[in-house]
Amino acid sequence: MNRIILAFGIGILGILISCRNQGSTGTPQVETNSKLVNLSEAKKMLAAGEVIALDVRTPEEISEGKIQGALEIDYKANNFKEKIEKLDKSATYLVYCRSGGRSAKCTKLMKKLGFKQTYDLDGGYTAWSSEK
Repeated sequence: MNRIILAFGIGILGILISCRNQGSTGTPQVETNSKLVNLSEAKKMLAAGEVIALDVRTPEEISEGKIQGALEIDYKANNFKEKIEKLDKSATYLVYCRSGGRSAKCTKLMKKLGFKQTYDLDGGYTAWSSEK
């Protein structure tokens, strides 16, 4: 009888763990090392030297302005992945694009490539430049 109760308990525990790791669509949720940060948080991290800014916009977009000192790697370039792979994976990056779409895709790629920590600037450069 005790074995039946133990087996039942282990089965229930397995179901609970499985459900906890799934979203509303039933697909497993992957732990990410990326966090969406607002403008205020991003400015604090940059001022403290906690992150390296990474601009993934096109050269045309960058010509209109960028975060001072940001690395530039065009998300739309054919060699984008190769350039990202050459970055220091142990460093922490604040990734941004114009409004947030490309930077979100970039941080997901960086996670797959083994980067330690990435942050995605909520609202991208549009948010950054609106505060000037």
